[in-house]
Order: sequence, then C-alpha cells, then structure tokens
Amino acid sequence: MAEKTIRVAVWEYLNAEGKRRLAYFGDTVEIPESEIAKGELVDAFGIDSVEPDDDLEAEPEPATTPVEVEPPVPAPPTAGDRPKNAAPKPIWEAYALKRGITNAAELNKDELVAAVNALDAK
Repeated sequence: MAEKTIRVAVWEYLNAEGKRRLAYFGDTVEIPESEIAKGELVDAFGIDSVEPDDDLEAEPEPATTPVEVEPPVPAPPTAGDRPKNAAPKPIWEAYALKRGITNAAELNKDELVAAVNALDAK
C-alpha cells in the first residue's frame, strides 16, 4: 500500500479490506496498489506537495468594528434662496437664522416655515 494525499474534492476508493471509503481534499490515506492506477487516471492525487505561492499573499480581513458615520448636513441656502417646503429642518433653521429669527434652533420645522412666512407677509 502507498500513502497518497487526495487533491480532488471527494474520491471514493477501496481500502485493503475491500470496503468502499471516501477521502476528501487534503486527506492522506493508505491506498492499495490496485486503486492507485484508478486514482492516477482521474488525477485524484495531483502533485505530491503543494507549496503556497509567495506572490499570492492573503490580504488582511477588513476590520469588523462598526463605524458610525454622520450623514452630511446639506449646505444652507444663500440669503435670497428660500428653501423648498420639503427641505430638512437644518436647511430651514439656517435660512431662518439668516432672516433674523434668533430662536430657530428651538423651533420645529413647521414652526420655522410659519415664522418665515410671517416675515414674508410683512
């Protein structure tokens, strides 16, 4: 019997007692002489030694620590540009501050829109 290393995913062979066995990639098993020819026919043993390729180094795995990223705050409109009604609160807050509403940070979006509308009505 010869000791062979299996180089295919799965290979079925008969052991010395004549029982069917499965060998998996990388297994080193005792193969009877009668089974060696069958394995060589399908290249089940491949090359006897596999050495890692120096050029193909494994890249390090990326860090798995979650990183919190704040969404970017949209740029505030210029003084003469009234934001759309659907604009987020930070846009309305910046616009209201430019228009002279000093308590803009304390107001919600609907209150900001109403305060700007009141200034426009004057």
